[in-house]
Amino acid sequence: MEASHNKEIFCDEAFVLERERTGETSLRLRLLSRDHGLLNARAKGALAPQKPWGRHIDLYCRIEFTAAPMRNIPLVYLRESRLLDPSRHLAVSPEALHTAAYAAHVLLRSLQPHYPCEPLFDLYRKLLDYMRKKEPSWLLVKRYELRVLAYLGHDPGDADARLTGLMAEHCHVSPLTRSRLQKQLADLQRRMRHQETYWPGTPSAG
Repeated sequence: MEASHNKEIFCDEAFVLERERTGETSLRLRLLSRDHGLLNARAKGALAPQKPWGRHIDLYCRIEFTAAPMRNIPLVYLRESRLLDPSRHLAVSPEALHTAAYAAHVLLRSLQPHYPCEPLFDLYRKLLDYMRKKEPSWLLVKRYELRVLAYLGHDPGDADARLTGLMAEHCHVSPLTRSRLQKQLADLQRRMRHQETYWPGTPSAG
């Protein structure tokens, strides 16, 4: 991506945490960028035929982009983008996408816009990289939560029994949201164990 001589224009890379179509050809986005933190962004006309670069912007993908800040409001305007990691590689199971969505929800509820948070960018990247190879588990989610809490300055200590309350207090994540994902991942683990036990060609129980 070409560098610009306009000092207001900047380049960065980001994960797409929220995506909403506005009108026929534009997008409203919330991005977790490496160098500029959480960004509210608009991609005006990004889906128009003459701007094909907008069509690859999907939830939880990683993009490299060029943007300019809007005047007097805390928004940035995307001028172009390039796909780095497609989100479709996460579709090992619906649970992987649900976990990516939950992890994004935690960050959106925890972070202030335009506050650099490269360690959390890297943490989210590692979570998605893991789920490109393996199915998620509740243990993976809890480790992610503990890392987010530690980054925010809250030492959870041995917090396993108190993690629901800590996530609600410091990350504004409801207990119901956590319990739904926990149940989904528990069901996934049961299905995986069942498949390992009764896989064709292996002895079955009884």
